[in-house]
Amino acid sequence: MNRIAVVALAVMLPAFLGWGQEAGRLSAPDQAKISSISPSVEMTAEAQGFFDPAVASQAGQWNPTITEVHKPLPSQPNEDEEYRIKTQEKLEKIRQNPQGWPDTEGVSRNMASAPIVGNEWENLGEGGWVPPDNAGAISASGYIVSAKNSQIGYYDINGNASAEWSLADFFSPIYGTDNFVYDPRVEYSNYHNKWIVVALGGASQSNTNVLVAFSKTSNPNDGFWMYDFGGDLCDNGDVWFDYPKIAVSVEELFITGNLFNDAGDFQGATTYQIELADAWTGGTISYVTYCNIDNAGLFGSA
Repeated sequence: MNRIAVVALAVMLPAFLGWGQEAGRLSAPDQAKISSISPSVEMTAEAQGFFDPAVASQAGQWNPTITEVHKPLPSQPNEDEEYRIKTQEKLEKIRQNPQGWPDTEGVSRNMASAPIVGNEWENLGEGGWVPPDNAGAISASGYIVSAKNSQIGYYDINGNASAEWSLADFFSPIYGTDNFVYDPRVEYSNYHNKWIVVALGGASQSNTNVLVAFSKTSNPNDGFWMYDFGGDLCDNGDVWFDYPKIAVSVEELFITGNLFNDAGDFQGATTYQIELADAWTGGTISYVTYCNIDNAGLFGSA
């Protein structure tokens, strides 16, 4: 990824991904605790696109083809049977003690009351993925952004949709290699009063991308600035990025993920540490990657 296209409100501008200086102003993990992490350099990325709902509404949807990428988990009949038995035992105790759990430790315990459901509605519909990898968040002003493996939508607290898109349409300003966009994550930052949406594009060593969108305002309908980070920044061309998780602080966004080769073998994990200061305005942002995070022998060597 030495050269990447910049798109803002349908205007194409050239840009490139450059190398910065040694990381100094971004705090690194405790090397004594995570000795397997290699030092990284600080890099910069320019905004590569802007998603404008008004423009996208006129263009229509792509209706992407859904493809299964996750390998099925190995069957564990013994563990499944053990869980079934334990669950059945708990249900039997509940039936026998409708007023609460048996006081086996001299401490009175009452069962929690049933949760109160305010509003409930079905959104986005079926998408062909099992599981659908649901994600969502609600803002202080009552906007809701809900996403799953094939779609994303904006709603109010009564379930009224202001927009529903395929993930491929949403990230189309920066990712047009194929329609394969999946594993969405949604976060609303109460500190910044803005939204972050992360998803993956592609699932192979030759095509792996971490797609990140930052909202202009607290209203998701006002659009998102978008950045495309390669999914193989730790091992160019030899791994692909899967199963992202995100966390947000006052100053930074953290994205973690697992790295696999095309044979499905685990190659380690990675963390992207991304500065937020200029992300909300589509500016050039600094980020650091941490590589060679293995599983410390818990499940065999990486």
